[in-house]
Amino acid sequence: MRKCLLLGGTSDTRKVLDTIKNQYDEIFITVSTDYGYENFKDLESDHVKVLLINFNESSLREFLKVNEIEEIFDSTHPYAKKISALAKKVCEDMRLRYFPKKREKLSFPQGHEELILFASYEEAVNFIVKEGLLPTLITTGSKNAYKFSSIAKNSYIRILPFEESLQRARKAGFPAKNIIAMQGPFSTELNLALIRHFNVKSMISKNSGKEGGIIEKIESCRIAKIPLIIVG
Repeated sequence: MRKCLLLGGTSDTRKVLDTIKNQYDEIFITVSTDYGYENFKDLESDHVKVLLINFNESSLREFLKVNEIEEIFDSTHPYAKKISALAKKVCEDMRLRYFPKKREKLSFPQGHEELILFASYEEAVNFIVKEGLLPTLITTGSKNAYKFSSIAKNSYIRILPFEESLQRARKAGFPAKNIIAMQGPFSTELNLALIRHFNVKSMISKNSGKEGGIIEKIESCRIAKIPLIIVG
């Protein structure tokens, strides 16, 4: 039986599966977040399994050995560099074939398919830390400031210029110099100016829709070539 592992997480996962599904007797698709699992579980069939697994080196080696995997296809996000490097290394050590992700750069097509999406703030924070995307610019409001306490000292938060908002941010652990108190709306140019001034490596936003400035955030991140991480 021919078996392969497809590291999933982006719209490319479906495209790769369509290309290889008739070449293998069993295909394992793994994703590292609840959002990813919910998004791809419809791909399951008699010979396709979708699993929620966050691999480290030992667990990946064990998975490949136990399931007798011959090849790995990588369709993870361009900014998920650690899992790609890990998969490549393990394949070299175990003499398995590794097919790298095709995309080298992040793009933001009309359907917003290439944004990094997470179901929870915890998942988003874990990804940012794991992938070295600090400092980040947090634009999810002061009420959610406490959810970023673990990265507060290495991040910037944009909030409304109200005393209550400032108190929430300070209580969450953000230094005064890392708090940007401004009233919107925020244009693409202003977002870009903040990204460049504070030299951030990513931006975090809620799925706030057109009225919430999401289009301007997408465009500013596209120009700056940094990921926009959407929660919810």
